[in-house]
Order: sequence, then C-alpha cells, then structure tokens
Amino acid sequence: MSFGRIVLAAFIGGLLAILFVLAWRASKETGKSIPASLPDVPGEAQRLASDVKSRATEAAADVKSRTTEAISTRLEGIREKEAAIKERIVGGRNAEDGEVAAAAEQL
Repeated sequence: MSFGRIVLAAFIGGLLAILFVLAWRASKETGKSIPASLPDVPGEAQRLASDVKSRATEAAADVKSRTTEAISTRLEGIREKEAAIKERIVGGRNAEDGEVAAAAEQL
C-alpha cells in the first residue's frame, strides 16, 4: 500500500469517527438510535461549532481583561518608582541648596 493510500485511509477513518461521534451525541439528546440520528449530524456539527466559537470568544475576552489589568498594575508601579526617584533627586538638590543658604547666612 502506498503512502498516499495510507494517508487517505486515515483521513477517511477520521471523518467517519467524527461522523459517528456527532451521531452518537445527537442520539443521546433525541433518544433515537445512532443510524436514525444521522440526519441530525449537520445540526449537531453547527451547534458544536457555535459552542466552540463562543468559548473561544469568552477566553479571548478573559485574556484581554487580565492583560489590561496586569499592564495597568505594572504601569502604576513604574509611576510610583519614578515619583520616588524624582523625590530623591529633587529632594537632594533642595537639601544641598538649603545647606548652601544656611552656610551663606553664617558668613
């Protein structure tokens, strides 16, 4: 058997497995037998696809909100550190200016 036939057989087997699983799900919901629920497979596939799409949309929104929250928290921390550094730099200059002014008054 050539490689192409093996790949084709695996692909067809996968499709049949998916078809069987969808028919099985539809038969569980309707109470019909699996062969009787084969016409319901396209509707079940559409339902499954819409369910996957809604879950993916919810997951993407959750990731987006978590990312936004993490970025805003990080930016707040950076701003606090920046303010502390500015205070140390500017506060040091003011202290030096005060020392110079006090020394000038003593003269």
